[in-house]
Amino acid sequence: MATPSAEPNGLREVAPTSDGWRQFEKDRPPIAVQLPPVPARITRDTLRDICHLLGLDPSDVRDIQIGMNELTATFYLSDRDGHKIRYGEGAATTVATIPIG
Repeated sequence: MATPSAEPNGLREVAPTSDGWRQFEKDRPPIAVQLPPVPARITRDTLRDICHLLGLDPSDVRDIQIGMNELTATFYLSDRDGHKIRYGEGAATTVATIPIG
């Protein structure tokens, strides 16, 4: 285990984790962080374009989560005539996980 190091802002870093993240001791003041550029909002047209680029019908998609190794999508279920199915108080859905590679 690596020796903890003192940080300029007074936090003490504990041993780096095996996945490369930095971990700091609890009960210390937060460190200053900088987020990468993030858009203030995404238009519906952009979201629809993302679905089309993925080969998905936007009207069937309830939720999309994109990770580094997989995409997880929640889809609305439809009957044979194309009508969305209700289940209890909401829509019937299913989840599909698609590997990225």
